[in-house]
Amino acid sequence: MLKKNLIFRYLFAGIVVAIIALCSIWVYKNNLIETQQNSAIHSLTLSYKERVEENKRLAELIFFNNLLYDETITTLYKKVLQQNQTEPFKEHLYAYLKDKFFYLKTFGIKNITFYLPNNDLLLMMNYKEIPHYKSKRESVLYVNSTQKEFQSVEITENAASMVFTKPLLDKELHHLGAIEVEFDFDTLAKRIEKNNNYRVFFVHEKSFLDKNILNPTQEFSPFELHSQYEIPQNAYMAFKYNKALFEPFNANIKEEIVNKMNAQQEFAVNVFYDKQYQMVIFIPLFNALTQEHTSYLVALGNDNFSEISQINYFLNQLIVMVFFALFIMFILVYNVHSYKEKNRAIIKEHTDLLKAIDKYVVMTQTDQSGFISYVTQAFCNISGYSKKELIGRNINIIRHPDMSKKFFENMWNSLYKEKQWEGEIKNIDKNGNSYWVKGIIFPKYDIHNNLVGYTSIRVNITDAKQLKKINNLLKEDLSNKLNEIKMRDESLENTTKIVLMGKILDSLSHQWKKPMSNISIELANFKARIINNELDTVALQTIHDEIAYQLKSLSMTLNEFKTFFSHSNQNDKYNVKSAVEEAIMVVKSECELHHIEIALHSKEAIFCYGVFNELKQIMINVLKNSIEHLIDNNIKNPYIQLGIIENQGNVMIECIDNVQGESKQIIEKVFSNNYDEHVLKDAGLNLYIAKLLLEKIGAKVNFEIQKKQNRFVIELVSKDRRKDKRE
Repeated sequence: MLKKNLIFRYLFAGIVVAIIALCSIWVYKNNLIETQQNSAIHSLTLSYKERVEENKRLAELIFFNNLLYDETITTLYKKVLQQNQTEPFKEHLYAYLKDKFFYLKTFGIKNITFYLPNNDLLLMMNYKEIPHYKSKRESVLYVNSTQKEFQSVEITENAASMVFTKPLLDKELHHLGAIEVEFDFDTLAKRIEKNNNYRVFFVHEKSFLDKNILNPTQEFSPFELHSQYEIPQNAYMAFKYNKALFEPFNANIKEEIVNKMNAQQEFAVNVFYDKQYQMVIFIPLFNALTQEHTSYLVALGNDNFSEISQINYFLNQLIVMVFFALFIMFILVYNVHSYKEKNRAIIKEHTDLLKAIDKYVVMTQTDQSGFISYVTQAFCNISGYSKKELIGRNINIIRHPDMSKKFFENMWNSLYKEKQWEGEIKNIDKNGNSYWVKGIIFPKYDIHNNLVGYTSIRVNITDAKQLKKINNLLKEDLSNKLNEIKMRDESLENTTKIVLMGKILDSLSHQWKKPMSNISIELANFKARIINNELDTVALQTIHDEIAYQLKSLSMTLNEFKTFFSHSNQNDKYNVKSAVEEAIMVVKSECELHHIEIALHSKEAIFCYGVFNELKQIMINVLKNSIEHLIDNNIKNPYIQLGIIENQGNVMIECIDNVQGESKQIIEKVFSNNYDEHVLKDAGLNLYIAKLLLEKIGAKVNFEIQKKQNRFVIELVSKDRRKDKRE
């Protein structure tokens, strides 16, 4: 007996739990459906507003570019008002705007209507023959009376539209009338459908249609779900709307729709058609000025698998899942197994990372007294010692005698005060060879936060030091060359030219630093790829090509500059086009690499007197300046256009590029007296060198900074100075 009671009690408890679960699922289902409906209404409302904003922006462009500030339109308006008659000015206005109007219709413009200040209709572009008519719509009255713009859903003189109305004023701000731009609702519906899985159309309240439409261009038929609303009959609606769509709507749903449309509410209903549940959404539209209800946006679900069907499917699956507890247990076991596998993968990844660090990262760890407790193989490779030889030895084993005791005292003081030190150190390897490293040293703590030693991570910068040394030697060599030129040129009377050459030399030293810096970056990139184990044949080839390119650029810069300082007769007669062509050949490969179009327009032979290499160097630096800023500003379709012209004995070189952005400010700074190449470093350096060389040869330069392009004109000194020498 007790056993039966226990069974009944468990059975009763099970039934109660089942009922509670079913009720909870039912409530949850209704909440989900309501949430989905609200989300769909919000999404469609937002999409509608976005499309309206698009139309507004388009209307603004049309108003300001084609209508409001058109002298012909304002003149015709003034003649109408002065002579108090619309003919023949109406015909002239229609003929003037006809082609432009048919072009604007491709953007969804339905009509453009012109009103006089007394609200009389002057012209409707779609209906030139409409008789005299005075508009009674509040929107037109509002714009003409307040001279303020207006936008809203309107029942216009010919159909329901989205309208944008603005007052028309002349230059003296005299009110001439109003202009109204209408957008077709069908086009608006198409744009809304692009971002939503709904079939969208608009229905309009019959009373407002009857009240406002003057010259209907299309017929209307009663809306199937509400007789007080009508729907336009056109090709678009014939495709979107037919009575068969609403056959699944039962009497209760239709009654609910009628009541809510009468109350002018936004709402959604669920209907079973196309073998699934679909949402039908109704969003009311109002006149922005009078707040009168005019229309409804209606959206029918058009999904292959609708949101409501998804909810039903989800809840059915939820019930079924109760009977799959064992399957869930399997999933849990599988997840535990996967977790263990992931742990193994993480351990392996960390092991691989430690191996990569040991192989490629120059790192040491010491105790507080400086005795080595850990060292990577990369450190062994650079120092020449094995791990066995280094572990337990003092770090001073690699100390170079050139490094003073004062240096290490400062280093330890920095470690004690700032908890880290960063800088460059010169070391000595096992074989007695010197090498330079740049490193950072920071404290090492145990789990109780007690200091136990120091960790040092270093980067081999020996190559960078060598490059710096080479740079200094080159600079010294060029300085000696400059002194030699100064000694040879006994006829040089103006000492300011020597100062000018010093500036050129100093600026070029900045220019040489750029490829050297790029080489250092590529070396660091190479080392980083080694550390991250990302080095492959393609990456290695890319780094090799970039370093080769930078070395070639450095070599070309040096060679070109050396030819500039070579002894040459300044009175030589040379072909200007040949000098410009040689400058183009120097930068041609870089232009092709970055897809920069470069073109030269000139006669075959235009001659000038002077030094061929000086002009070549000027043009190389002008072209490099344009190329650098075209690349830095990521200009689309970059180009450089060169031209050489001869006018009344003067030879002028024109250079035009489409550099945009902040780079334009550099041009003004370079040609001002406030430019400091040491402060601005590489910014405008090529153009600055060109400026110095132009000053040296006495040439003139003019430049124009425009919105979409820059124009340089170089006027060369074309006088034959050999005549002066002979005289």
